[in-house]
Amino acid sequence: PTPIDSDILIELREILGPETNTFSLFCQTEKSYGCAYAIDTELNFKDNSFDITFTEILTEGACATVVVPASTSINLSALKNGSYDIALNNGKLKNAGTLTITDTKAELKVNGQNGIKITNPALERIPANTYWGLIGYSSADQISKIKYFLDK
Repeated sequence: PTPIDSDILIELREILGPETNTFSLFCQTEKSYGCAYAIDTELNFKDNSFDITFTEILTEGACATVVVPASTSINLSALKNGSYDIALNNGKLKNAGTLTITDTKAELKVNGQNGIKITNPALERIPANTYWGLIGYSSADQISKIKYFLDK
């Protein structure tokens, strides 16, 4: 293990599920490492609060030929609308804030950002009953079938 000597970039994500959507934090070091692959994290989830501390960089026995950031993804599960206290600590560098969830937005506000950087403090939510995907076709004569499908 290696001590963390980098800011942690934190991105709030909404993960689509068949029954319900969940939230996660994708976290990676701002600095890249040759032997690192993950950020070790202590998690303490209680009622309406999250206490997350990034503790160290985990390393592999054999170093990679590519230098990349260390990363981790933290599952916050399916959160109901409301406000949650959140602590995001990089070792001894403490940060307190709130995560607010509404039908239309998720917002992560952290007072001061000591050893962390929130890359997307506000996230527009995916509306209920939304479908999307990629439609491909192999020849131009199928365009009318695609248009018919989309019109339905």
